[in-house]
Amino acid sequence: MKLNAADSIRYSRPTFLTAIVVVSIITIILFPLFMIFHQYPTITRLLKEFTLNEAVGVAQYISVVVIEEDRLLEQGTLDDEIIDKIRQVEQDARFIRLVIYSPSGQILYSSEPGEIGQVNQDPYFRRLTADPQIMVKEVERGGRSLENRYMTADVVETYVPILRGGRLTGVFEIYYDIGPEKQKLRSLFSLSSVVLFGIAAILLIAVFISVSRANQYLRDRERVLEELRTLSLSDELTGLYNRRGFFILAEQQIKIATRTRRSMLLVSADLDGLKKINDGFGHHEGDRAIVDAGQLLRQSFRESDIISRIGGDEFVILITEKPEINAEVLFNRFRKNLEVHNRRVQRPYSFSISMGVAAFDPQNPVDLNTLLIAADKSMYKNKKHNSQQSKAENDTSIP
Repeated sequence: MKLNAADSIRYSRPTFLTAIVVVSIITIILFPLFMIFHQYPTITRLLKEFTLNEAVGVAQYISVVVIEEDRLLEQGTLDDEIIDKIRQVEQDARFIRLVIYSPSGQILYSSEPGEIGQVNQDPYFRRLTADPQIMVKEVERGGRSLENRYMTADVVETYVPILRGGRLTGVFEIYYDIGPEKQKLRSLFSLSSVVLFGIAAILLIAVFISVSRANQYLRDRERVLEELRTLSLSDELTGLYNRRGFFILAEQQIKIATRTRRSMLLVSADLDGLKKINDGFGHHEGDRAIVDAGQLLRQSFRESDIISRIGGDEFVILITEKPEINAEVLFNRFRKNLEVHNRRVQRPYSFSISMGVAAFDPQNPVDLNTLLIAADKSMYKNKKHNSQQSKAENDTSIP
């Protein structure tokens, strides 16, 4: 690991969280409103246009098929047979009102027979006959039609002038009841609105929870990073992690390893004979030995391993990645590096490092202190063995 990793991280509170909240709220609220205030009027307009087209089609059908003769619609034009056909068409089309006018405005047929023979003198009708164009008006329940009728249902009121050879031959007035369709439409949009606002509320809550958690995470992260910046995590002499830095990083790795079921190895290393070096050659030489030990450990282990000096002559290495595959390789590399170092660097003392190993088993996890004690026991056992072996070799070399 890089020793200045904590210092290299820079954090500033992101303002995009606010943007996420604002955009989410706007999107979640506007979508239902768009459906209600745009889609609903659009569909209602399409319903009105459909009704108009149907009314125009029926009027043209009556004028062409039922009334076959190419002449003006006037009094006496509609006989009983034609009237029966018109009533049948009116019944099939489910109109609530059908009126047929002559060009002068006289009523030739009406759903209300008492109106037959009356003349429509209203201004809107005179404008229609003067400039024959289709006229349509949607009248909501409780409103008034063009001819000032009180409507008890939602109605599309349509006037269809019939032109033949460029002249006006008659006018059809058709009232089409769109109440059932509008009621279905209202029910559909009421249900859709409830569902949409429900979904919007859930999404909004989810957004707030997510943003709150993200904000909490960032605050915690900022706090940890701030602590890392303010703490001295590296050993000034060797550049390795110091005791504080090791415990912070190792505790975190143990939590991760426990959660992910990952094995690790903790190596305890001790510089042999540091007190004799200090007493015999001075503390300056002792510091040189400690620096040599740190460099040797850094060369032998990987960058991903946590290498630390936790005391005067005490070093620990936490092997976090695939220890079952790489541990022996790393130890062999260390021994070779130690031999090369002793051949290359001439010191007035014997330079050696004793090591001990403790395994972290995620199936039976232990805390960091327990792991350190186990590694130290292994290291002191090896140190004692190496000391006895060295003493035996010295004894056999005496003549």
